[in-house]
Amino acid sequence: MDQLWRNVSDWLRVLKGQAIGDHISPNRLRDIYSLDLGDKTSQSELNQLVYEYTQKSVNTQSPYFVNQLYGGIDPIAAFGEWITTLLNTSMATFEIAPLATLMEREMIQKIGGFLHGSSDKTCGLMTPGGSQSNLMALLCAKQKLYPDSKEKGWLPNQHVILVSKESHYSFKKAALVMGMGTDQVWGVEVDEYHQMDIEDLKLKIKKAKTENKKVLLVGATVGTTVWGAFDPVSEMSEVCKVDNTWLHIDGSWGGVRVFDSESYKKEWSLGNSFTMDFHKYFNAGLLSAFFITQEKETFELAAQTGGQAYIFHTQEENLDLGPYSLQCGRRVDSFKTWLYWKSYGDEGLRQKVQDGLGVIAQIKAELLQNKNFKLLHDPSFLNVCFQVIDSDGENDQKDNNQKRKDNLHKSIREDLMKSGACYINFSENKKDGTFFRFVLSQNHFNLDHFKVILDSILKSKKTLENF
Repeated sequence: MDQLWRNVSDWLRVLKGQAIGDHISPNRLRDIYSLDLGDKTSQSELNQLVYEYTQKSVNTQSPYFVNQLYGGIDPIAAFGEWITTLLNTSMATFEIAPLATLMEREMIQKIGGFLHGSSDKTCGLMTPGGSQSNLMALLCAKQKLYPDSKEKGWLPNQHVILVSKESHYSFKKAALVMGMGTDQVWGVEVDEYHQMDIEDLKLKIKKAKTENKKVLLVGATVGTTVWGAFDPVSEMSEVCKVDNTWLHIDGSWGGVRVFDSESYKKEWSLGNSFTMDFHKYFNAGLLSAFFITQEKETFELAAQTGGQAYIFHTQEENLDLGPYSLQCGRRVDSFKTWLYWKSYGDEGLRQKVQDGLGVIAQIKAELLQNKNFKLLHDPSFLNVCFQVIDSDGENDQKDNNQKRKDNLHKSIREDLMKSGACYINFSENKKDGTFFRFVLSQNHFNLDHFKVILDSILKSKKTLENF
């Protein structure tokens, strides 16, 4: 066991110091890698294929992988992941995953405790990502509004979901699964800080009533994908109380602030449900997501459809989590996450959040004093949106100039990826055009790493302008 732990730690340490890897086209990968199936393969050939896979994959352990809302994996979580894979069991019942079940329930109670204090009403489960957590919220909202809808069905297109225009696209995917259609997901306007506009929320509710539609759920995003903005949950809660509307808090990205912010914990306790992911900023490994609610009876009925005759047998203490999940064969994500949390403790995780916010403050200061870049907002979490200054074409027509700036940012990003220097994403809107979206998704990232990224952007810009 000690040797396995050392192997995992050593390998991840090496990966952190290596380049991200070459960006290889799909056709080139098909040419150089043996993807075909059929004949039996020898052990030596398999070993070579495994090696080539590691060399031709993206190295997310690199500090210069800042492309997604997740980065590398913590060594402790990776060790737990390996053990989980070797034991190869499912979270369907307590009898086949006894400790894993108790670990999952312990973490659910702990997160619920952050929001609501000690409560026997706290319940939930781990899900394969925030997208399914948001779907679980919709199922619970429907169960609460129509207790017999699970058996008798409902009229999905007579309902709407209200989320900010900066919310995650998973709400539209959830609407598809619910049979509502994406047109029933109404985007609420945001203010200058990219937070949900409360007045427009009220207008959207009024509009729904005018069209004889019911609001199934209002979704607050705490940590939007692009800007890292936090919707005003307290004000949204007051609006939702009027018609007793389910308020879901999507904390898939920003929910980690339950570890360091008393004000956020108090505010987020106003929601009917809450989700947070450990696999994003905490680097606890894909996937480590939680859905939490205080609506115990609603939750237990929302997805339960049977199985007692052959799998969910009656027990003195009902610990099975399978009846409440949308899957039967649900993977064990609890052990690696519990092991990670156990290792760092509450204080260690609180410090990780504070350290990340400290790095963001340094990055903000760097961008504000660097004449080659323009900071587009005052970062409120771990996202920083910025542009490189385009000194050419000032006398061109505005539309042509903007188009060139947009193309420049996209070309720089493509160049950085192809060279293996950096993976950084971009976004765009009508006001700002195209811009870089940096996310602090690596625990070991610091200001020096960011300066390297800025230098790489400027070098790429110079090369492209001279090409």
